[in-house]
Amino acid sequence: MKRILAFACIASLAACSGSEEAAEPAAQEEIAVEEVAFDPAALSTAEESAGTYDLVYADGSIGEITLTGDGSFSFTMGDETSTGTFEMPGTGKYCYTVESGSAADGCFTNSALNEDGTWLSTNDENGDVTIVSLREG
Repeated sequence: MKRILAFACIASLAACSGSEEAAEPAAQEEIAVEEVAFDPAALSTAEESAGTYDLVYADGSIGEITLTGDGSFSFTMGDETSTGTFEMPGTGKYCYTVESGSAADGCFTNSALNEDGTWLSTNDENGDVTIVSLREG
């Protein structure tokens, strides 16, 4: 009987010590990640601007433009695609030179990011405003 009681006590102690270890979570290393806010008005290089963007014009027509880090672009509206190069002569400002397709050359200036994730891009020549959103980049 004493042996059974001693065995029961040892088993109880072993069970208690195991549950305490399981209850203590292992220390985990926290890694700080700095989130950088996207600001289309602050972009100043082709590399920063690279990505595909959805465009909505004042007349309701829709297009997309893909900018690459080497300063080239591809613009599609409906069945028409235009390609060319772009420069950034100022922060948030883009000047496009069309090499093929029917789109017109022009310069545009970006506004700051709106709460809904869109921003405005204003044509420097005629003041037309386009609503822009980043699809991927």
